[in-house]
Amino acid sequence: GIWNVIKPEVVEYGGDDSKTQNTPSDVRNGGIAAACPELVRSTMFPPGPAHDRDEVGTSFAAPKVARIAAKLHSLLPQEPALLYRALIVQSARWPQWAENYLSELRQTGVDPARRQALIERVSRIVRCIGYGLPDETRATANTDHRTTFITSGEIPIRALEAHIYQVPIPAVLRSQADEFDIRIEVTLSYVAQPRRTRRNLRRYLSTWVDWKSSKLGEGLNTFRARAMKEAEDGDEPLPGSTLPWTLNESSITGFIRETKRNSGTVQKDWAVVKSNTLPYDFCIAVVGHQGWSHDPDSSARYTLAVTFEILGQEITIYEPLRAAVVELQQLEAEAVEAEVEVEVEVED
Repeated sequence: GIWNVIKPEVVEYGGDDSKTQNTPSDVRNGGIAAACPELVRSTMFPPGPAHDRDEVGTSFAAPKVARIAAKLHSLLPQEPALLYRALIVQSARWPQWAENYLSELRQTGVDPARRQALIERVSRIVRCIGYGLPDETRATANTDHRTTFITSGEIPIRALEAHIYQVPIPAVLRSQADEFDIRIEVTLSYVAQPRRTRRNLRRYLSTWVDWKSSKLGEGLNTFRARAMKEAEDGDEPLPGSTLPWTLNESSITGFIRETKRNSGTVQKDWAVVKSNTLPYDFCIAVVGHQGWSHDPDSSARYTLAVTFEILGQEITIYEPLRAAVVELQQLEAEAVEAEVEVEVEVED
């Protein structure tokens, strides 16, 4: 996409061509069960079946993704389309053959020449299939081993503002005796006022937005101060022990190069970490930045989704995470109530 924005965000199979092993070889594109999915067929020119495997193309891929949006609307009718987009992108995964390259990159001790070849390959893959193939189940439901947190409604944010989100990590996930692979995914979906006379990415929208995560071992207060400082200065992230994000905030620091996660209005990144390296709190800051508008009241609107998944399914994480978040919400509610009581006493 323009300015190295990841396009397309997601892809789907609309059928495929197949090359035979004949001599000379030929290419077929229809009727092959292994290559062509069962899809709706035009009945404009009868006779003919309502569905078959006889065609291919993006006109079939698009409604397969749109079906997930329709399902999300039926489950969350009061939520905005921005959240549907975030959950569709959040559910997307690379095919296994592509994930294998990332898995090899994450390993230590890879030969430098091989590592460079892998980086070049995954950097080409993201330009072809974006974040991968979406999945209806991942987009619409939690499981015992995968939990997705979402915001509600469209949340406005102005330039130089930062919204901090905190997910407490329960002790059962941080046990030093265990070493489970945890996949963390974050997707931000936002919208702002565009203008046609755009000179560059940062002057295309009235307010542009990105997100950043806490570093390993970084406390909530330290992260809040750092997020606000970077929002005011507009600087690159400060150095530190960050999560091994696949894309990252810079085009030269993630596993995938020549692109970065915060270029577009939908921003996803994912990392695989060992459970015993997780911090007490996983924090996300959504930060607003000035675009072409100089109006102090100019704002963008966003939704956010954060997913934790234990890849080996060794233990369940849904209930421990849910209980930890509920406990945090109760503590915050009690703190707010205590503040109100003090204010009332002072006024009397």
